[in-house]
Amino acid sequence: MTYGERLLRELGGGAWSETGMYSNLGIRIRSVGAGTVELEASPTAAGHGFPVPAGVIVHGGAVATIADCALACAALAAAEEGELATTADIRVEFFRPTRPGITVTASGECRHRTRRLAYCSATLVQAGEVVAEARGTIAYVRGPS
Repeated sequence: MTYGERLLRELGGGAWSETGMYSNLGIRIRSVGAGTVELEASPTAAGHGFPVPAGVIVHGGAVATIADCALACAALAAAEEGELATTADIRVEFFRPTRPGITVTASGECRHRTRRLAYCSATLVQAGEVVAEARGTIAYVRGPS
């Protein structure tokens, strides 16, 4: 098990899921592998809703944040000792509206990494349908000593 996998397993079920954006979106790390991660998110109408004539959908910024978390976690799963991951670039394609109150599963994969960068992809699925896909460049930085 890599350093990054170990870190995600340790923090994913506790500290990260209880603070910040992970808490806000109800994100939980479900599985971690070598350069892969699966997250679940629980966006709500009250916290992430955007009204449209057909009802409430999840705001695109919240969907992009779920994707960003999957990308960064996938890069972190491929990290070496002492490295942290931060997003340098992200592109999200939205295929259909994401609905509040229905779990979103985000699968992230580190497709390639260099010494300083990881190139990652993520797919977001809700109720069996792909709602969004993302690509991102994640930079590795040294964590505090």
